[in-house]
Amino acid sequence: MSKEDKFTEEDSELKGRTDGQSEYPPSAFSGLDGQLAETEKNLQTNAEGEINNLLDEWHNRVNHILHRMEDAVHHLQNAVANYRTSLNDHRSRWPSASPEPKPRKKYGTFLLLAIAFLVDSILSIFAFRILGQSLLATIVLAVVLGGCVPMAGHFIGSLFKHKSKTHLEWVASVLFVLLMAGALIIISLAREAAIISYGVAEQNARIGFWMLLILNAVLLVITIIVSHLLAYTYPRLQKLYYALVEAKELYSGINRELRDAVDDLDRETRQKMLIARNLQIYYQTANRKHRTTPYPKYFDKEDTLVIDLPSVIASFYNKDAPDSAYKDYLIKSGDYEFLRLGEELIDEVEQLLK
Repeated sequence: MSKEDKFTEEDSELKGRTDGQSEYPPSAFSGLDGQLAETEKNLQTNAEGEINNLLDEWHNRVNHILHRMEDAVHHLQNAVANYRTSLNDHRSRWPSASPEPKPRKKYGTFLLLAIAFLVDSILSIFAFRILGQSLLATIVLAVVLGGCVPMAGHFIGSLFKHKSKTHLEWVASVLFVLLMAGALIIISLAREAAIISYGVAEQNARIGFWMLLILNAVLLVITIIVSHLLAYTYPRLQKLYYALVEAKELYSGINRELRDAVDDLDRETRQKMLIARNLQIYYQTANRKHRTTPYPKYFDKEDTLVIDLPSVIASFYNKDAPDSAYKDYLIKSGDYEFLRLGEELIDEVEQLLK
């Protein structure tokens, strides 16, 4: 690269003064068809070279974004098709079926189960310790019940809330309730027998039986009710709804990356052109001051430094929406039809999510 490649304001003024003293460029130069000072031509050439360098680096960035966007569009397309099919199927059976836009807090369910586990375990340990039972056996039983009862209640409550249950799930939910009731009774009877075998009075053993049964039955009912309130009415539809929302967010995020990349190149191109134009002004100002003949009339114009932009940049440069203009440019090239599909899918998603 020549020295002019890195022109500074001082360099421009020095060249302007030197050329002005030589009465160069001639007064008859029009600024058109190459009738510019050599320094101005160098400014044009250097600006074009720097912009092309920017474009080469930018292409690496954008190609990666476009590759990810193509995958995101296909993912979004599948999510739209799956959700639309499920929504139509649900509404054919339940005309008012819709997903619930407000997401449930996952930690709410975990917190419920954790609290239920602690309450059940602690009360069970307390109940049997006052009857003089073995600490190890009591802890083991309390932990097992504390884990199984809340989980069973959560499963039953959620399943009862689901309107889209299969026949098998209907049968399973009823059987599960009966199994849990039977299991609690059997475990309570077993604990009663164990207490009696330890020499505890039968009346106290009967108290232990009812304490264990009532405690876990109440906890089971509470867990069923709370889980029923927290559960989704149409869980299968809800799952596809969230998958659609996530696919939309993924596409939108990559689309923002593309927009930012185009805006960055647009801004950097403007900066390079502005720098070249400012250096031309410094050159022309110094040239005017140090010549005795009239300066060329094109010195009074602002658009004589014509920088030839690559077609990619020219497609969006000085446009109101550079990213949209760039997409149109790519779509017209014939190799990026997925960009058009992505915009159409986003419009469809907006309608589906209303």
